[in-house]
Amino acid sequence: MVSGDAKSLERALTALVDNAIKFSPRGGDVEIRLNERNGRIKIAVKDHGIGIAPEVRPRIFDRFYHLEKSDDDLFGGLGLGLAITRQVIQQHKGSLDVESTLKRGSTFTISLDALKNENDQKS
Repeated sequence: MVSGDAKSLERALTALVDNAIKFSPRGGDVEIRLNERNGRIKIAVKDHGIGIAPEVRPRIFDRFYHLEKSDDDLFGGLGLGLAITRQVIQQHKGSLDVESTLKRGSTFTISLDALKNENDQKS
């Protein structure tokens, strides 16, 4: 469990999944992994899509920045999803990281503090 606004966190995760689907080839897989380690909850959303060029990566979290075209594929959107997602995660004192390889896909990972259970709080 994590502490925070459930609706905001749901929207942030939904935005990552929507992007993974949007930038994947038709019928491609999107993987969602959840784990807890060292008091942190990590949620990773991985696609096998077009990937993100290294020179573009620093700008993907900017408001209104979006990829319009890659090869012959056109992509719509306002460029707000990743900016809002990062803002929500930061407001929850978490982090949002990305790893990407062109033409092989991207993995976005949300990391948040896990709530301590009652047994941990008593000790």
